[in-house]
Amino acid sequence: MNSTFSFTRLLQLLRKQWIENARFYILSALALIGLLGIVLVFWFNASENSFKEESLYIIFTFGIYIAGGVFASMSFSMLGEKEKGTYWLAIPASHFEKLLCILLYNVVFFTLVYCACFLLLKNVAFTYIQNLIATNPTKYHWRYMDWRENSNDFSVVFSYFMYAFFAVQSFYVLGSIYFVRFSFVLTTVVVAVLIGGFMWYAIYLSKNMLPNNYRWNGNHVSTHISDSGFQSSRYDLPGLLSQAFSFLIKFIWAPVFWIATWYRLREKQI
Repeated sequence: MNSTFSFTRLLQLLRKQWIENARFYILSALALIGLLGIVLVFWFNASENSFKEESLYIIFTFGIYIAGGVFASMSFSMLGEKEKGTYWLAIPASHFEKLLCILLYNVVFFTLVYCACFLLLKNVAFTYIQNLIATNPTKYHWRYMDWRENSNDFSVVFSYFMYAFFAVQSFYVLGSIYFVRFSFVLTTVVVAVLIGGFMWYAIYLSKNMLPNNYRWNGNHVSTHISDSGFQSSRYDLPGLLSQAFSFLIKFIWAPVFWIATWYRLREKQI
């Protein structure tokens, strides 16, 4: 086992991973196209004559969470079998290189393939709908999603869902090395418990740690006083501190889970 990082060795490991799993990756991509196509057919029939781009991105979000979780939960499935696990751990590459290989395929490669499949099918559906509109403009309608920050469309929260997706996806990668059997189910249970516990704790803090008439609203604290007339105040973190806090909330989780996966991989024995 090597402890130093080698870019050449990483490329060889990536090549080896592709040669051994190319058929699985190709079939998975085709299955993904098929499933997304079936969902879009249902969406087309349910939309009747009015089609909304917003609905497509809601489908995209649900799909990437489910497919990403399933795919990430198979990251270290080879460790569930003694022969495969022993062979994989004995490969002359560092744990860091092996982790990078898994992340490149199961995180980066998957995300790019999923987005490509979705955009391909979205463009096919859009072209077909535009032909319908051109044929009968009074019957069929297409509504674009409003990407402006002050809109009421799904676009306002879409970016936050994507930040959360990479955190959840990375947690499933971590879960795949802790739960080598039934990884997706067990990790989903842990995710549900953690999210439920976090929500309960956040509500508890907002109700019990702040004085009366004060409310915590995620990124600021506000107060409403109405004993002798209505008065409202808002307290925000300083600009630089607020930006740093927002950056950490968005991007810190995935690297933390990757580091935890790396430490767990170093200790893994079969």
